Amino acid sequence: MISKQVTVAVTLLAVILMADMAACEEGMWPHYDVHKISFEDFQSSGLELTPQDIYDPAGSGLYRAVVRLGATGSFVSNQGLIVTNHHVAYGAVQKQSTAVRNLVRDGFYAATKEEEIPAIGYSAWVTLATEDVTDRVLASVTGQMDDLQRYQAIDQAIKEVVGEAEAKGDVKCKVAKMFGGQQFILYTQFKIRDVRIVYVPPIAIGEYGGDIDNWMWPRHTGDFSFLRAYVGPDGSSAEYATENVPYQPEVFLPIAKSGVKEGDFAMIIGFPGKTSRYACSFYIEDLINFSHPSRIALYRDMLDIINEVSGDDPEIAIQLDNVPFHQLAG
Repeated sequence: MISKQVTVAVTLLAVILMADMAACEEGMWPHYDVHKISFEDFQSSGLELTPQDIYDPAGSGLYRAVVRLGATGSFVSNQGLIVTNHHVAYGAVQKQSTAVRNLVRDGFYAATKEEEIPAIGYSAWVTLATEDVTDRVLASVTGQMDDLQRYQAIDQAIKEVVGEAEAKGDVKCKVAKMFGGQQFILYTQFKIRDVRIVYVPPIAIGEYGGDIDNWMWPRHTGDFSFLRAYVGPDGSSAEYATENVPYQPEVFLPIAKSGVKEGDFAMIIGFPGKTSRYACSFYIEDLINFSHPSRIALYRDMLDIINEVSGDDPEIAIQLDNVPFHQLAG
């Protein structure tokens, strides 16, 4: 465990650092590139960590406490307790809700581990290692290849890299394309398949202000929830079972009881999904003229169908309350 007292929020990609709103330094870095940041400037603003405290190739950095649940979560105890956003855990309580026992509306609290209930469909991904495999992925690519040949060569190389990495043990691996295909990073992760609900506030707290407040500052939403990760008795990844035990992370984030004051240095580590910061003009043109208009029309049709089917039936309304539009849209 990292013993330093730190306050960490986890909602963005890589690392974003700022001292206060009057003097703001920000940017995004993959955790394995954190050593490239000018830490002297940040330390003068109050940062007490070194690059190795955040990311250590040996596996003991703070990044090990940050997990992917589809979005971001963080271990905050040595008993697998995870803090995440209300909107991240929303689907978990929706799947456990009925018209009679409406956990979305009323919230959920497990006073003991025995009272925790499955977060159906949820997994927690713990990053164990990262490796730059760019040279290997691009080894067979030549300037004479057309687009399809280049894609096929890269795809085949990635499959070989992932296959070899996953053969080493109880891990899941993926190769991420970075900077538009200029770099390829192999992520080795431990997939925790038994995730349970510990606490989710009522929707009046967790979604206070609605979607508009979600994109404004300051926010007024109690946008937080607690889940817990479980593994088999032998520590292996396992589906839900009563004999499973809480996962014991090697690193977790201690909670600073004093909280954050105005002007304090803040650091954020997380998994926001993706960034379009390096998008080309052709991509933006496609979004404006085709992709966005098509999705808007599709989502309107989907909402019309949902409203027609649910009608005044509260049971159906709850079942359709968290339909993942991005998945249905393909």
